[in-house]
Amino acid sequence: MAGVNGYTQDLATVEDPNERRRIALQEIDNAKFGWHHIRAIVVAGVGFFTDSYDIFAINLASSMLGVVYWQDAASSAGKIPSSSDTAIKVATSGGTVIGQLFFGWLADRIGRKRMYGIELIIIIMATLAQSLSSDSRAVSIVGILIFWRVIMGIGIGGDYPLSSIITSEFATTKWRGAMMGAVFAMQGFGQFAAAIIALIVTSGFKESLLTAKSVGQCSGVCQLAVDKMWRVIIGFGAVPACIALYYRLTIPETPRYTFDVARDAAQADDDAHAYITGKRENRVSVRESTGSQLSTPKASWSDFVSYYSQWKNGRILLGTAGSWFFLDVAFYGLGLNNSIILSAIGWSGGSTVYEYFYRNAVGNLILICAGAIPGYWVTVATVDTIGRKTIQLMGFTILTIVFIVIGFAYHPLLKSHNGLLGLYVIAQFFFNFGPNATTFIVPGECFPTRYRSTSHGISAAAGKVGAIIAQCVFGPLVHKGAKNSSDSPWLNHVMQIFALFMLCGCFTTLLIPETKRKTLEELSGEDYEPSYNGSSNGGVVEQGVEQNVAQQRQIAANAIIFHPLWMAAAAATLAVVAKLLYADRGDWPIVGTTGAGCLMAGLVVVRALSAGYIEEAERVGTWVWLEAGEAKPDRECERVVLVSRFGDRVIGALVLEAGVGEGHGQARTRRRATGRIRAWTVLTRYRRNGVGRDLLERAVLECRARGWEGPVFDRDHANSKRLVPRMFHAPFETREKWAKEVLREVVEEEEEEEEGSGGKRGRG
Repeated sequence: MAGVNGYTQDLATVEDPNERRRIALQEIDNAKFGWHHIRAIVVAGVGFFTDSYDIFAINLASSMLGVVYWQDAASSAGKIPSSSDTAIKVATSGGTVIGQLFFGWLADRIGRKRMYGIELIIIIMATLAQSLSSDSRAVSIVGILIFWRVIMGIGIGGDYPLSSIITSEFATTKWRGAMMGAVFAMQGFGQFAAAIIALIVTSGFKESLLTAKSVGQCSGVCQLAVDKMWRVIIGFGAVPACIALYYRLTIPETPRYTFDVARDAAQADDDAHAYITGKRENRVSVRESTGSQLSTPKASWSDFVSYYSQWKNGRILLGTAGSWFFLDVAFYGLGLNNSIILSAIGWSGGSTVYEYFYRNAVGNLILICAGAIPGYWVTVATVDTIGRKTIQLMGFTILTIVFIVIGFAYHPLLKSHNGLLGLYVIAQFFFNFGPNATTFIVPGECFPTRYRSTSHGISAAAGKVGAIIAQCVFGPLVHKGAKNSSDSPWLNHVMQIFALFMLCGCFTTLLIPETKRKTLEELSGEDYEPSYNGSSNGGVVEQGVEQNVAQQRQIAANAIIFHPLWMAAAAATLAVVAKLLYADRGDWPIVGTTGAGCLMAGLVVVRALSAGYIEEAERVGTWVWLEAGEAKPDRECERVVLVSRFGDRVIGALVLEAGVGEGHGQARTRRRATGRIRAWTVLTRYRRNGVGRDLLERAVLECRARGWEGPVFDRDHANSKRLVPRMFHAPFETREKWAKEVLREVVEEEEEEEEGSGGKRGRG
């Protein structure tokens, strides 16, 4: 409790609400992982357990509905029509889209705490209502289930942004990814529990189910047993939700919301204290309205439009929503393969109704345990070390290759059941150790507090739109040209289309930032660090320096790709692929697609090797990086920002810095400072027009006017970092040498002019 007491004492002596905000959020960000974090994971995770259970349970229960309500069907007796099956399943996704958008907006509007628990109440009510539904003359069982599953979907949709945001805003920076990943990983256990409950109820009604040889012959006690089974499977989903409801209703509001949106610093202090200690004290205090004193922007529709109309912000929302959309098209579409995979491993069909349902439950258990659950928890273990963006890009890349192989080699794989099963398990693993987890995590981190829940809801809703497309468009497309309902002649082409969606996911992933080990305020730009120089032109100079550093990624990528070692490795890989796969002309498509996949994987490696320049660009995008140069903490620094304009537009900038007092005693006062160039940048379209050289000339004159030596390039200037292996440094060293040569020429020219004018040149 020492840390808590120290935190309380710190706040007791601070009156400035912005400083109180900084101390409170820093305490949450730097807290040691403890029981209050585990409690947050469990409370949020139970909701996702329930969500996943309810969604997956209908896949198991739908075949039971066919036995109960379609026993008298003229064709396929005992089986639910595909249109009815699709409508019931899509109803959940449709409701989820509504819930994600509506609850996401409400959580930003009126608070996370006020909404948390309401969505769980909706899920409980709709789940129990489904389990008690029945057919009637006025409305069919399909209509009733669609209605209640839309309602349930709204509750499930609300759980996505709320659980993500509450977990991220309460999490410690160091383990935030693991905490959010653990919440999302409860989906795997929800699927597992649904299959277990189906297995238990099937075993419980074994004697009744053994009386019928097939679902079309299940009547009397068999049909009654199946009617009870699907109701138990669906209804059980309300049990864990009821257990978690109390804890959700009593969770404190997140301090970030109270500070940045409600703008109540005193209440935010209480919320932070309640979360850290696990109890809320009835402390009497005199509160003053500090809304006008907090420096955080206020949320409004105009501010929302203004914020996302900036490309640097809008591209992130496009990246998170686009990635989730492309993911869910293929993720839900892969479910089209389930019946084929179950047949491949010998867990489909059966000689009795009991064996039919038993094999279905056990087969789904095998598939869940083989790929899905391990993938979830590998993400939890590695997301804070490898990084979200790396995991997502890796997952999309591998999934692209897997779908290409399945699509172009589907018929040979179908003959070799083990091959198809292996690729299915790999796909499931890299869905969950990949974009399925990270598309949930990243939107909960990278947006500002005032729009974090809304933005997460938009991103998640885009994903569910993809799921609806997968179920409504690609589901029927699989059976195009089929002679009977069990045939899937177009499945290979659908897998090829999914490969394209995964490739698109690779590109949208490039739009999102890496969020590991960064505070939410750093990621959203809400840290409000003061500027070191008032003439930074509203951030234009910082943006120019940031873009200049980011462009080095392209230089690094080219240096790697065109390095002789890399080109030799690529050629050798393609040669090996051709050697292993080519036998006759018919093998060229698989050779070509596999080779393309290898090259694509190589490009992803190049992107990963050069990814550090994006983080470096974000670091120099504020003036904070200036503190990290050669200047010692005990030295005074003067900084000058020189800019070049074209009309009102800043087209170039140079940051000049000089440390004053490098020695001790009298030597300290006698030594002249040296002007050091920390950054030198010109907008791309204005380069090679003398703008950069003009800035260097002005820097020389500035040094002369201030009595400084130099200027020289600082060893830690904005472009000095080498973030790729040493063997790829040649292009950077060439550019560095060129810049120093230009500066030397400029200095020599200025010295010659000074000598020519008798050393009396004035300030330019």
